[in-house]
Amino acid sequence: MKRIFIAFGHHNTKSSFNAGIKNTFIAEATICGHEIDLVNLFEEKEQLPFYNQNINPPPKLVLEYRKRLEKCNVMMYRQIQAIQDDLSAALKSAFSRHHKLISF
Repeated sequence: MKRIFIAFGHHNTKSSFNAGIKNTFIAEATICGHEIDLVNLFEEKEQLPFYNQNINPPPKLVLEYRKRLEKCNVMMYRQIQAIQDDLSAALKSAFSRHHKLISF
């Protein structure tokens, strides 16, 4: 069994093609006995400042995501291009050194 962290960053979290991919992945992974930790970035109460790369220190929410991510064996992310440039590099570098990364 693996613990899988999913960072989902699409504005249509219910009925988009991307939501369908996420939901199918979660259903199949659960059937296989894996545990899912899902972050729907657009459904968070606190919205991250995706377009501001000069925030230092990182927002508390980002540090909380990192703690959750570090407890996982695998990370899957699916996001729109606008977020990808800002978030992907940070998540990839923090995670890929020690864990498996799935991106599509």
